[in-house]
Amino acid sequence: MSSSHQPQPPSPSEGRAHREESVDSRSLISPPTQPPTPELRLDGISWSVLAHGSVRPVLTDVSFRVGAGARVALLGENGRGKSTLLRIAAGELVPDAGDVARPETGYLPQEVASLPWGTVADVHDAALAPARAAIKAMESAALALADGPGPGVDRSYDQALARAEAIGAWDAPQALARALGGLRLESLDDDRALSTLSGGQLRRLALAALLVQRPAGLLLDEPTNHLDDAACQFLAAELGTWSGPVLLASHDREFIDEVATAVVDLDGAPIGRGGRRIPDELLAGRAAGGGATWFGGRLPEYLAAKQAAREAWQARFEAEQDELSRLRKAGSTTARNVAHGREARDNDKFVTKYRGARAEGEVSKRVRDTENRIETLERDQVPRPPGELRFALPAALPVGTRSRGTGQGTLARARDVYLPGAAGPRLDMAASGVREVAIAPGDRLLITGPNGCGKSSLLGVLAGDLVPETLGGHGDAGRRPGARIGLLEQETGLGEQAKSARELIALASPDGDPDSHGLIEPRDLDRPARELSVGQQRRVLLAMLLAQRLDALLLDEPTNHLSIPLVADLLAAFEDWPGSLVIASHDRWLRRTWTGRVVDLTRVRGQGGL
Repeated sequence: MSSSHQPQPPSPSEGRAHREESVDSRSLISPPTQPPTPELRLDGISWSVLAHGSVRPVLTDVSFRVGAGARVALLGENGRGKSTLLRIAAGELVPDAGDVARPETGYLPQEVASLPWGTVADVHDAALAPARAAIKAMESAALALADGPGPGVDRSYDQALARAEAIGAWDAPQALARALGGLRLESLDDDRALSTLSGGQLRRLALAALLVQRPAGLLLDEPTNHLDDAACQFLAAELGTWSGPVLLASHDREFIDEVATAVVDLDGAPIGRGGRRIPDELLAGRAAGGGATWFGGRLPEYLAAKQAAREAWQARFEAEQDELSRLRKAGSTTARNVAHGREARDNDKFVTKYRGARAEGEVSKRVRDTENRIETLERDQVPRPPGELRFALPAALPVGTRSRGTGQGTLARARDVYLPGAAGPRLDMAASGVREVAIAPGDRLLITGPNGCGKSSLLGVLAGDLVPETLGGHGDAGRRPGARIGLLEQETGLGEQAKSARELIALASPDGDPDSHGLIEPRDLDRPARELSVGQQRRVLLAMLLAQRLDALLLDEPTNHLSIPLVADLLAAFEDWPGSLVIASHDRWLRRTWTGRVVDLTRVRGQGGL
């Protein structure tokens, strides 16, 4: 929904003081705005950041509604404001301009570093607390009704009953058991300290608590991160029956296609360069403010419509520029070059004067017509389509590799590795049936398996970051002397980094070259890394790895935070890369399109690891 609201960006002197947190982090539930509403409404939402002393818009006049029962997916490149918009919708951030209306809403952030409880049992109690409170209120209302009916008593009873039914209060214990099983958490001991859980386990536990509390609405930031196939299917089924509005940001193509009833693209660019609005016929959907596009259909349909719309936009821009060039040339030369049938004789002064006057009038009219056409076209022309980030691998070959598939010896290997964990093995290759994994020069290897099977741990062993003997485990692991192997981990580790992306990439490069390989937009290269989104931080880390001219690149769940177009670009680019590529992933789209070797670590699941 488009809004006539015209936001004004804050001045740099305003800083960040106007953005206060208000969400209840203890319950992960945002209270409803007043008056109550069954839908989520975002009207004229704008948000900007201060960069190098100037204001840079991130969200501009974004307006749309998510009705009860609708499930809308937020799309966009890393750094386009998806997580920010979810935080604004949850009430955790106050926008520069615009209004939010929501029912009681649960919010799952993209990263959960900690939860404000001590043990797993504490989280279970918090998840069941709304149901217990609703049942208690229902019992109190029933006792009051038994003492004598009345308008106020009847109303209190009806309200308590409606609340208890809405959140499924009487079925909450069964819902908790179902959520824990569906998200692969049923084996966690109740008395286990949350501090011993991994980030993925914490996040799944928070998600389970939200599902059991049954808030009317849900705001989910990358909900399928750390979920295997079974958990994704469970979550999709849960959302399919959700009666309230659901707004989610995700890079998981299969999940979006399965769950979403509509998409909002923050790359939709209804407003182009120079603040000019794009004609409706060049949009893949309808404008949802100045910085988003709404499409009421499935993801594959939208991606096809978006590509067609961009091609039409580019073609129209080029045609208009060609026409402008032709008209400008005509205005300065052609319109003035009026040929006459013959030169006037000296004694034909009257004819000469007449013809000259007529020619001047004709020239003047042509010039005016041309200038009017130029003025109209310049006023109404479509802006140049914004540039797209295109991933590009380094031109130089990896160290020690002449061409793909050649080289001496194995780059890295792991055999019968066992790594202990807090509540089960982090990695047990023998139990998985995969006794040995070896990376050859030019290899393409995909490591799959459910949560907790050891995918991340195996990558750590192959990269040399995890040594079995020093961790109390055993097995045979090693790397070829001089082999350069880089690992992109799931966690970014740049949350407090003050250096800019340009500085970090230059530090990682042997020759100090800060080439971002199309991973970072020029306007973000000099921003401190801590100000970038999680997805942008992962792009910085990937650029740092590529700067090192690696023999092998190991990617841990690359689709968790990297945008849909980037992952497609990345896989296509690596087809001709001479180095080795190893990916650990649960992503169904990536696995379906993979053409290299596959190692499946499926085993009797422990609770150690990932």
